[in-house]
Amino acid sequence: MVSLIAPTTAKPLYFPKSFRTLLFVPVSVIAGHAIAKCTRSLRPFSVSCGKIALIYPTIPNPNQLLASGFLPTRGSIMLDFLFVAILVIAAVLTLSIYLAGRHKKYALHKQIQIALSLIVLITIVAFEIDVRFFTDWRALAEPSTFYESGWVDIVLWIHLCFAIPTPFVWLYTVVMAARNFPKDPKPANYSRKHRFWGRVSAALLYLTVITGCVFYVVSFVA
Repeated sequence: MVSLIAPTTAKPLYFPKSFRTLLFVPVSVIAGHAIAKCTRSLRPFSVSCGKIALIYPTIPNPNQLLASGFLPTRGSIMLDFLFVAILVIAAVLTLSIYLAGRHKKYALHKQIQIALSLIVLITIVAFEIDVRFFTDWRALAEPSTFYESGWVDIVLWIHLCFAIPTPFVWLYTVVMAARNFPKDPKPANYSRKHRFWGRVSAALLYLTVITGCVFYVVSFVA
């Protein structure tokens, strides 16, 4: 029988072990801490019905859960979510750059970048709403050994030097790429400028992630 399906010569997409480890280890650790913390917050109480004693878990107040977060730190649930989100965004950005640079997956690179842009925008808006109206992060940071010395504010200002311009540079990079590359992206005359602005936005994001993690540890862990 003659096969009508032509053999393909495309190489299978291979993700290095470092990428799999980078994504799997933090997610596993965070999920374990979250489950343990939520389990500890379920306190049993008993109700006697004659000779039968029924034990029910006490569901904690939702406001208490929001204030305590899901990581074993003093951070609120939004601060914990932001801490995890920036790590995931950095990992996905690295994967996107790898796909475009090594495997020439330009269409997939474009889709990931657009999705990341929307995720970053939603995360920033949600964080601003939480900090402005719900969470007093300074009250959570006061027990830190670095709060009285002023290091919390110093690290925060250093973080903001990278965090503020990052979304604007990233948005400029994505918009200019969408305007100067065809719908099915491939190398073009704009490729050199796109690589430059891509490296600038990626560097800003990595510095934002690093300084953000330092701020989280200094404020809500130490």
